[in-house]
Amino acid sequence: PVYPTKTFPNHYSIVTGLYPESHGIVDNKMYDVTQNAFFSLKTDEKFNPRWYHGEPVWLTAMRQKLRTA
Repeated sequence: PVYPTKTFPNHYSIVTGLYPESHGIVDNKMYDVTQNAFFSLKTDEKFNPRWYHGEPVWLTAMRQKLRTA
């Protein structure tokens, strides 16, 4: 695991194949000084795409015309 005690960064690393510093999710809740915004799994901010970099591996596969489940 990327962070043994941090659930969401681990899940997003598995989904994207990226490390947290590349996909942007470094904790279950965090503050970004450049965006002046808080991310938390307990708020609707978790749906804001500005926090998520990279894409799930199944989307990358689909873009390459590979079959996905």
